[in-house]
Amino acid sequence: MQETKLPQQGDFCHAEIDRGAKRIVVKVGHYTGEGFYSCVGDDMNAYHIHKSNLSPMTTIPSRFSERNFTRVAHVIGAALRSFPEMIEVDPAPLAPETYCRLLREARDGKHRFGHKHVTINEELFKELADKIGFSPGFHGEVRVGPLDRIKDKSSVPTGIIKADANPTAPQYLVDNKPFVIEQVCLLLHNRSLTPPPRFVIRNPLPADIQLYEDRFDVVFSPLAEDPTLYEIR
Repeated sequence: MQETKLPQQGDFCHAEIDRGAKRIVVKVGHYTGEGFYSCVGDDMNAYHIHKSNLSPMTTIPSRFSERNFTRVAHVIGAALRSFPEMIEVDPAPLAPETYCRLLREARDGKHRFGHKHVTINEELFKELADKIGFSPGFHGEVRVGPLDRIKDKSSVPTGIIKADANPTAPQYLVDNKPFVIEQVCLLLHNRSLTPPPRFVIRNPLPADIQLYEDRFDVVFSPLAEDPTLYEIR
């Protein structure tokens, strides 16, 4: 008989809980003894669940996947930075209703599964994420911001963002240490990675940035979706 794999901290599991045989998805926390684990459910409630009621998952629901989250994370990040003002998104080629659904699922996926993205400030997300709404606008755009403002036709956005401003290539936040920056620049110069991932670095930039650009034939470009970040390309 094959031994059942015990859940580890950080695993995602299906869980049976004593609420009418309800089945939910949970993220496993600390082992608390006698076969029990502390868990956080996809309903954002805390649970104390015995290992016999936990079934480790190999994947999370696709609508809450990190891949789907990454597609629209830059919009959520911009909305958090602009709060309490409103922003607009050009959702093309998607319909506004579809893009609103993607944004809601991305926010819920981050809440439930802890996805990270360099354009999202974690403290702002904890404080403001549930105060932000998503609504089709009046001219084919998507409005993102405080619930009272996105429904107000007279509200003026602080900025307009393209839906495709965030590429699908993997994105990595680069440490500001000189030797790390040099290694990244060397990878890009030698075209060692195909297709190349997206390397970004947060302000403050190194004082000798021009030396890196000249030596490795790279450019440090500010990101439109977050001016505190620069892409190395």
